[in-house]
Amino acid sequence: MIPNSQNINTPIVWFLLRFGVAFTFLYASIAAFINPLPWLSYFPPFMRSLVSDSALLITWGGAELIIGLWLLSGYKVFVPSILASGLMLGIFIFDFHSINIIFRNVCILSTSIALAIISNPHYDFHLFHGKSKAEEKHLANNKPIV
Repeated sequence: MIPNSQNINTPIVWFLLRFGVAFTFLYASIAAFINPLPWLSYFPPFMRSLVSDSALLITWGGAELIIGLWLLSGYKVFVPSILASGLMLGIFIFDFHSINIIFRNVCILSTSIALAIISNPHYDFHLFHGKSKAEEKHLANNKPIV
């Protein structure tokens, strides 16, 4: 059985999903501020030609820090989850030549997409079951669906 939103949104599961993605962003942000040189090699040349290396690291690291803290806060998780997914997808696309290192980002990308899905108030988990909420209501009342 595929879990519904009530099963997924238990406090511990909800926190662990958010913490896992947030930790990655917070670690990368802090590590890039402490020792920026190794992190510059992950930026594609076109990004490094747009702004100075320090401006790029500060902007990127700041965005990662904000996303990480926002995810940990638990406030409107849909937005930072979408932002995290976009950053991870961008890293994966533009740094594909480093696949031996960034293959782990697939897990972070998948988790941030899952967070976006389960935090979206308009998402209907019943779609996985092949029945809409209206259909399940009709079935529960033993009324045939026309």
